[in-house]
Amino acid sequence: MIFHTERALYKQIKAMRASGQSYSLVAETLLPDMRPAASKSIIYKFFAKHKDIKSNKARRTLGLPMYVNVPVCVKCGQLHRQTGACPLDDTTPRPPRIAVLKGDAKKAAESLFGPCGLDQEVRNEFVRIVSAMKTEMEY
Repeated sequence: MIFHTERALYKQIKAMRASGQSYSLVAETLLPDMRPAASKSIIYKFFAKHKDIKSNKARRTLGLPMYVNVPVCVKCGQLHRQTGACPLDDTTPRPPRIAVLKGDAKKAAESLFGPCGLDQEVRNEFVRIVSAMKTEMEY
């Protein structure tokens, strides 16, 4: 039998147990290619103790998606599926921003990268390029 969700599997086990079948018989029916002791343990833990089925062989036999351990964010404790970056982490790369050149080039560089965002060489090169652009725009 193939189940696409754990809820459907749970309902099937519940129906089989309600009809008087033992855990051994349920396990033999649902997981025929596994050792009887292992399959009985997996079914019992899933149904009676509400534990996840972590064996990918058992999950594949039942038609469930693979079980994969995914590390969560250290800062916020959440899993970032969409961006892969924590909104609380200030070291993650941000989309490029446009510097407003109302003051001098050093302030523009700091508005883009923060006071410690780049090493001194890169910052000086950026300031040189922005200053050159600014003088070209004045002419």
